[in-house]
Amino acid sequence: MSLNGSSGVGDAASAPVASAAGGFVRACTNCVKAKARCSGTEGGVRCGRCERMEKECQPSPPVRKRRTAKDKMPSRTSKLEEKLDGLVQLLAQTNGGVNTIAIHSLPTPESSSGSTPIVLSGSMQLQMEDAEIYLNRFQTQFAKNLPCIIIPPTTTAQQLRKERPILWLSIMAVASHHPSQQLAISRELRETFGREAFVEARPSLDLLLAVLVYASWDRSFCGEKPIMSSLTRLATSILYDLGLHKPPSKVSVGIPGDDKTERLRYKNLKPRTMEDRRALLGCFLLNSITSYFLKSDSMRWTTYSAECLRMLEESGEFESDKLFVQIVKARLVAEKVLLAPWHETMLDTAHTPRPSALFYLTALENQLQEFKTNIPVELRGNHILLLELHNLEALVYEVGCSPSPDMFPVQSHRRIECLYACLNAVKSCIDILEALTPSQYIGLPFLTYSATSHSFRVFYRLLTFQHPDWDQTLVRQTLDFLSILNELEAKLRNSREDTGLDSDGSDFLDLLAGRIGRIKKWWEATAASPTVEAGGDTTFDGMEFDALQFVDEDWFNDLLGFRN
Repeated sequence: MSLNGSSGVGDAASAPVASAAGGFVRACTNCVKAKARCSGTEGGVRCGRCERMEKECQPSPPVRKRRTAKDKMPSRTSKLEEKLDGLVQLLAQTNGGVNTIAIHSLPTPESSSGSTPIVLSGSMQLQMEDAEIYLNRFQTQFAKNLPCIIIPPTTTAQQLRKERPILWLSIMAVASHHPSQQLAISRELRETFGREAFVEARPSLDLLLAVLVYASWDRSFCGEKPIMSSLTRLATSILYDLGLHKPPSKVSVGIPGDDKTERLRYKNLKPRTMEDRRALLGCFLLNSITSYFLKSDSMRWTTYSAECLRMLEESGEFESDKLFVQIVKARLVAEKVLLAPWHETMLDTAHTPRPSALFYLTALENQLQEFKTNIPVELRGNHILLLELHNLEALVYEVGCSPSPDMFPVQSHRRIECLYACLNAVKSCIDILEALTPSQYIGLPFLTYSATSHSFRVFYRLLTFQHPDWDQTLVRQTLDFLSILNELEAKLRNSREDTGLDSDGSDFLDLLAGRIGRIKKWWEATAASPTVEAGGDTTFDGMEFDALQFVDEDWFNDLLGFRN
C-alpha cells in the first residue's frame, strides 16, 4: 500500500474512508499520526498498514469541525440592535418609565402621538400639541414676511418632524411662546448645526432651510453671543456643498461602483426644484444684508441666480412668491448702490478714471423708479415691502450726506434735493414702524430689523450733517426722535397680551425695549444742545458714546446682534 505524502492538511488522514461495502469507516490512530492512507478498521480487523507492521490498530477519535471567525463575530445589525435596546431601556429609566421621544430621532407614526412629550435639552419637554401651535404661528406670523420657506398649510408638526427634523426644530426655536423653552431649543439647535455640518459632515437641504429660518427670525442669541456672520457663512457653505448655487450638470460624472463619485454624480444631475431656488435666493438675501453691516464681501449674483429669480416669478407656484421676488429685486438695486463711489464698500480706485457721481445717481434713480413702477398692485400696501422700498430710497439719497465738496456741482441744488428725499424716506420708514402692533414685531425677519437700523443711522447723519444750505432744526421738527423712542419702548414693554408671549423679562421684545431705553437716555443727553457735531463724544451715566461710531452702526450692530 502506498503512503500519502501530502503535507499541511492534518485532518485529511482522519477523514472517513470508503469501505468495500460502500459505507465509511474511520482511519486508525497510527495512520493518522503518520499521515498515511488507511484501509480502515472494521469488525476488529487491523488495517493493512498495521497488519504489515504488526501494530495495534485503534480507530481515531472523531474530529470536531472548527468554527470560522465569521460564525463567532456578531453581525453589524445585531450590534446596532443591542445598542438601540440599551438606549430605550436607559430612556425609560431616566423618565420614570414614560415613553418619550429623543429629539434627534426620526419619529414614526407608531412612536409619536399627540400626548407623547418630546425631550429637549436637560429636563425640557415639548408637547406635540404645542408643536402644532408653534408651526401654525410660524406659518401665519413669520413666513408671510419673508417667504423663502414654504410649508403647505396642510402639513402637520408631526409630519414635518418626520420629513425635515432639523427645520422642524428651527421653527420650534423661533416660534415658541416661552423664553426659557425658546432658549433651550435654540441651544439644542446650534449643537445640531455643529454636529451635522462639521462632526458628521452631512449637508442637506433640511439643514440649509433650518439655518435660514434660524438666522432670519431667532433672536435668543442677542442676549448671548451674536452669531449672525457665522450663520451666514454656514448657510453659504451648505449651499455650495449641495451644489445649489449652479445649474445641474448635463454630463454624468463619476466612477461606477464608487460610492463617493456616485453621490457626486447624483447631486450634479439632480433636477432643481422651486424649493432649491428659494434656498439660493434666501442665501443671497442673508449675505447681502450681513455684508453691508459687517463690511464684508457679498455672495455673487450669477446668471443662474437671475434664472432662478425669473423662474420663481413666472411659475406662480405660491402667492407668497410675489413678495419674495420683489424683496430680492430691491436688494439687487441696493447692491448696485453700494458699488457707488461715495460708499465705504467701494475699493480704492483713485487712479482709475471714473464718471461723476451724478452719473451714478441718475442711473440709480432710474432703477429705483423702475422697481417702484413694477411692484404688483396687490403688494403696494405690504408693510414689509414698503419698509424695503423706503430703506432703498434712503440708501440711494444718502449721497447727500457725503462730506466731499466735489460730490455735487457748486451751482447745483442736487445735494439739497437728495437730503430732503432721504429725510422723507426715513420718515416713511419710521411711520410704518410706529403703525405696527407688538404682535407684528414678533414675526419681523432679520431683513426688516436691518432696514430699521439703517433708517436710524441715516436719521442721525441728517441731524448732524453740516452744510450752509441744510437746516438741522427742520430735521428735528420733521422727526421727534425722542417721542418715537418713547412710543416704541412703551409698546414693546406692554406687549404681553397682544403677542401671547409668556414673558419673564428675558424675551427679545423686553431685551429690545431695554436697549432702546439706553439709546433714549443717550439721546436726551445730546438733545440739550441745538446742534450736534458729527464725531463728537458724549458721556452719560458712565457710558461713552462716540457719535461717529454711532453713525458707523456699531451701536445698532450690537443692539440687533449682527456681529460676532
